[in-house]
Amino acid sequence: MNDDQFRRILDDLGYSWQGYRKVRKRVIKRLVRHMQQLDIRDVDDYREKIRSAAEIRQKTQQLMAVSISRFFRDRPLWKCIKEKLIPEILSGNPTRVNVWSAGCALGQEIYSFKMLWLLLQDESIPLPPLSLVATDINRECLDKAAGGEYDEHVVKTLPENYLKRFFLYDRGRYFVIDDLKQDITWQLHDLMSITPPKDYFHIIFLRNNLLTYYKKEFHEGPVNRCIDALTRGGYLIVGARENIFVDEQKLSRVRDFHGIFQKK
Repeated sequence: MNDDQFRRILDDLGYSWQGYRKVRKRVIKRLVRHMQQLDIRDVDDYREKIRSAAEIRQKTQQLMAVSISRFFRDRPLWKCIKEKLIPEILSGNPTRVNVWSAGCALGQEIYSFKMLWLLLQDESIPLPPLSLVATDINRECLDKAAGGEYDEHVVKTLPENYLKRFFLYDRGRYFVIDDLKQDITWQLHDLMSITPPKDYFHIIFLRNNLLTYYKKEFHEGPVNRCIDALTRGGYLIVGARENIFVDEQKLSRVRDFHGIFQKK
């Protein structure tokens, strides 16, 4: 499968070439293996199967998922979450804080938030119960994330005290502790078609997935569903290099960080 053929599949699915350009080789390998499993040799025949067979289309979409992520990706963002967002949420005296990682990949983002929360607990800061929801379109990624097992190179950006506090080490592998896994619900979910509960989440992470890998004309519906799912004053967080159309009647940009928006 060459780049031109891959781009036609992207067009069929509504995905962005710019988003996939740097990761295309690994994704193409997955699609070629899928074609071999289906005993399909021609890319146009494969495209026809994707269009006509819902099960094959769903599997192809799962294979298109990109699971690249890091713990505490974009450090200034996490500083802002700790010093500004969480205190502002707590000032409203919520009975529970609800957080959603949409497109959670291998779980580093939701585990990062839970680490932050536990560190605040270590400081004896009074905190309400926490509910974390991590969703992805790829079941394999969800299972790996829920397992909480990572190679050394995945955790190398974490400080040593974080590794000691939140992980167990065994023969070159790091395993998140049970305290880190608590309060997290892992769910198979496609934001392109499934509507989340309204007025529920205090923070929604929508970073470096849908807005990067789908064409812009497909952004509006999922973004609006996320806005509807936020509580009043809740925060929508996108990637540092991602842009969304801002409906000023619904959202205002938080000045401290480019990718944070607050629901009015």
